[in-house]
Amino acid sequence: MVSGGVNAPSPSRASSPGASDSSITDAVEENFAADASVNSFMLGVRSNSGKVTLTGTVDSYVAYEQAERIAIRTPGVKAIENRIKVEAVH
Repeated sequence: MVSGGVNAPSPSRASSPGASDSSITDAVEENFAADASVNSFMLGVRSNSGKVTLTGTVDSYVAYEQAERIAIRTPGVKAIENRIKVEAVH
């Protein structure tokens, strides 16, 4: 039976409270790619129940902090574990 006038719920996306971990990971990676402060670094992103773990190496604390800010502002992210290392380039 089709209910009249009722719209079906939209598919889950990173902006929804129940976003999938893969969509959260993809969204964080896309946000990293769009930011000049962090897009030149190879950063790893994993998500588990909305908790995002960041890994990799950057050359400044500015990039370290920006990566964390980008991740925490991504819809669906509930917590951050920042394992990014800062190593000066010689």
